[in-house]
Amino acid sequence: MVHLWLEQLKNLNYNYIMGLPSISVVMPVFNDEKYLKESIESILLQTYENYEFIIVNDGSTDSSEKIIENYQKQDDRIILLTQDNQGITKSLNRGIKNSKGKYIARMDADDICDSKRFEFQIEYLEKNPNTDIVGSMVSKISEKGEVIQSLNDLPIEDYQIKWHLIFGTPLIHPALMIRKCVFINNGYYSDRLNFAQDIEFWRRTSSHVRFYNVPKILFKLRIHNQSTSSMFQNEQNNVREKSLVYYINSLTGMNYNKKKIALLIKMKKSGLHTFSQFNFFVNILCRLRIVFLNKKCQSELEKRYINERLSSLFLHSSLNTIRRNIFVSILLIFSSILINYRIIFYKKTYWHLKQKLYNL
Repeated sequence: MVHLWLEQLKNLNYNYIMGLPSISVVMPVFNDEKYLKESIESILLQTYENYEFIIVNDGSTDSSEKIIENYQKQDDRIILLTQDNQGITKSLNRGIKNSKGKYIARMDADDICDSKRFEFQIEYLEKNPNTDIVGSMVSKISEKGEVIQSLNDLPIEDYQIKWHLIFGTPLIHPALMIRKCVFINNGYYSDRLNFAQDIEFWRRTSSHVRFYNVPKILFKLRIHNQSTSSMFQNEQNNVREKSLVYYINSLTGMNYNKKKIALLIKMKKSGLHTFSQFNFFVNILCRLRIVFLNKKCQSELEKRYINERLSSLFLHSSLNTIRRNIFVSILLIFSSILINYRIIFYKKTYWHLKQKLYNL
């Protein structure tokens, strides 16, 4: 036990002893002159100062490089890497591979950090060595910097985030701080992806890492016509669907194809149409419940959270189904009631119920 404690202490102080930065900020830039100064200054104003700031100029044709060089003269923590245009994924990977920090802090060239972002994130990572990726709550801002929406209800704990990875995006990529060893041990962002490389990475590494969102707004995410989140929606959705197939199969141990997973998303949004869809829906949620309650959840609070999410999902699908198929609606509502009393998801009871339904 003492040996383990000394080893952890040694690792915590290694960067300090060697004169290395604790954090490597990695920011890709491509023609971002409009917002670049504001983004850079939000990093330079951080209260936690032991970091290097790696900016990868991905073939910008505007004044972005000149702006970066001017700041580089003022602060020697800024490291400029220049390359021909290769896209955000290769830019990120190059920045990470050239980093010296123990932690990688993501940043985009049109967003803004709270001055205490690094302070809060590194404090949590240092105190919780089993946590690997830390985000935060965020505010969405307009081109002019006005707050459009406050995302202060993102899931916080690891089991919550992993549940929401099934149906949504519970982490804001440029607001994350990640242990560098996560990339070393699990591989970098997929070079073949130009979009949604973040959610593919989270789903691919989820069985090996633990997540956390600091319950404070520490980041401002700018929404504008040229942002990746506003463009290439079809391409992003395609990547998300493919990574979701991998994620659900890795969770359940099954081999569902893309068509089946797409059906699951459709059923969640618009309800069920047939008894076979009802059967598939119940089947996959049973498997997910078993996985989360047996492996992901450690406390009664965590188990209650997952049960509530499953129940809510059933009720939501029931309401969407009512307009389409009365028989399936009755089955779903009945199942939802049973789920609230934790009946249908006990394995024996579920298979017994399923057998009875088949014999009707």
